[in-house]
Amino acid sequence: MGDGLTLPGATVTVAPNPKAFVNFDLFFNFIESAHGLRIDVDYNTDLYDGATVRRWVAHLRTLLQAVASAPTNDIAHLPLLDAAEQHWLIDALNATQKPLASGATVHGLFEAQAARTPDAMAICSAGRVMTYRELDAASNVLAQHLRQTVPVATARIAVAVHRSIDMVVALLAVMKSGHAYVPLDPTYPPQRLKQTLDTARVSALIVDNASAATWASSAVPLVALDTVPRNLTAPSIAPAHAAD
Repeated sequence: MGDGLTLPGATVTVAPNPKAFVNFDLFFNFIESAHGLRIDVDYNTDLYDGATVRRWVAHLRTLLQAVASAPTNDIAHLPLLDAAEQHWLIDALNATQKPLASGATVHGLFEAQAARTPDAMAICSAGRVMTYRELDAASNVLAQHLRQTVPVATARIAVAVHRSIDMVVALLAVMKSGHAYVPLDPTYPPQRLKQTLDTARVSALIVDNASAATWASSAVPLVALDTVPRNLTAPSIAPAHAAD
């Protein structure tokens, strides 16, 4: 039996009415009953499944309970998730910590992965793709060039390269060369970039084709990615400790 209501001289019960079709892909119906507010949900099973709809209803219930307990609060600050789901989404799903060997480095971990899966796709950007083998080789070539042009081990090298595969190559190369990198966003105002260069006291600046003209008058030696000698062959780079 469904919920009902009492009228003078009559008692009415309401039973669920199965529908052959609905007018909307998602329809919420709120019904007052003797047991409180009941929610009936009709939904298009081609678009949603029962678990998703039940989760939405649970979120709505959490929100309504929060409204009832703190009616003056801004709705943007009220929760949709209960404590259990918050823990699952924020803590449990993000518990991905793994122990690393003492002294492990970013570029060292990358090289280990490149050795395991050399022909797997490592990065894709703007229709350009590089495998782990290709990315490792390209960063090794640039790292060797950096060691030759910036021999001071504790030097800082700025990277002013737009978001692309070349940016990843440059960052890996600086780490492999043993230097420290200073990231620069080429879209920042020139005065801000110059101030950062002066403050960081960098020894070289890596640029790509798109940003090379911006730095033409720079006093810092430039390393243009398209001018790095291709005849440098560096299948592997000896481990180097990053500068402090």
